Amino acid sequence: MLAAGSIPNILFCLYLMNKNRSRTLMGGSGGARAWGLSILMGCCGEASIFLYGAATPLLRRHGPSIGWPLSLAVGLLVANLMGVWLGNGAVRSPRQPTHALRGSPRS
Repeated sequence: MLAAGSIPNILFCLYLMNKNRSRTLMGGSGGARAWGLSILMGCCGEASIFLYGAATPLLRRHGPSIGWPLSLAVGLLVANLMGVWLGNGAVRSPRQPTHALRGSPRS
């Protein structure tokens, strides 16, 4: 079912890439790295679903009710920790924290 759902998404992406003439950007400088990281991200997402399915029976009768929220919480924590580790939340200018709260300025 997931594979069937991906077909319209892939076709629409190809349509937009042709329409916007951005198809060549996918093979340009750094394209192989981006493709590799995208595939890795997809594999990690699938692995998390597999681990959820494998761990749910270990939680006994509460597995289905506790397992999914626990899986989401762990994913959220890991994503935030990776963001901090990679420096995504670093303040790079004195105006940055207030700029993030206000949104982008209108010109």
